[in-house]
Amino acid sequence: MSLLLKLLPQFDNVANYSNDILQLEHDEVLFEKIVELEQTEGKVVSVPFKSFLGSEGAFVTFSYGTTQKTAYGDIIKYVDSIQLKLLLKDFEPYHWRNRAVKEFILKLPDGIKVWLYWH
Repeated sequence: MSLLLKLLPQFDNVANYSNDILQLEHDEVLFEKIVELEQTEGKVVSVPFKSFLGSEGAFVTFSYGTTQKTAYGDIIKYVDSIQLKLLLKDFEPYHWRNRAVKEFILKLPDGIKVWLYWH
């Protein structure tokens, strides 16, 4: 399993981009739950989206641009916000950053893609 996870929530339900990067702190219990959700409900990104984790050229590590794979070349998957909200609603993360990310996710509208960027 990867050590870190960034969540990239879709801007709105028609946009194909994310302007937010929600960095989670490593939490083995939380990550196992998200991995299970990704394996059962995750959908592969078939159409690239735009984010600040894009890779637009050989010499640029990250920039705003096309995003479909992680820096390691793994295809990104996404889940629906309602699925992630159901997973998180009764979970109490121990790290303050993860508690803040949880509150952000719980406020998202239903039907928003949340791209899972493992690294």
